[in-house]
Amino acid sequence: MAFYGLAVGMTGNLQEGLATCQRALSIDRRSPDIWTALARLALFSGDRKKACDAVARGLALSPHHTELGEVSQFLGIRRRPAVPFLSRTNPVNVRLGQVLQRLVGRAKTSA
Repeated sequence: MAFYGLAVGMTGNLQEGLATCQRALSIDRRSPDIWTALARLALFSGDRKKACDAVARGLALSPHHTELGEVSQFLGIRRRPAVPFLSRTNPVNVRLGQVLQRLVGRAKTSA
């Protein structure tokens, strides 16, 4: 049902597509595919916040879901700052974030 909603929304009737995805979500809230379809439609409609929320909800259910990961990378969703009580622009957070990103990148390539 969610993929039907995605197809309907992408081919012109965005409101019906979103409504269909919402109906699919009311049936099964634990399907990452439904969250993916909803995120893609929200992104297509220009609602970046809803797209980010849908991706976050889907990744909470299935952290290694391929399509959700692709949408997440496209959106460029930020991680929490390394030191949450400091601002993102604080040099400590910036440097720690760079180091952590390098470590995560190395862990992915060596796995």
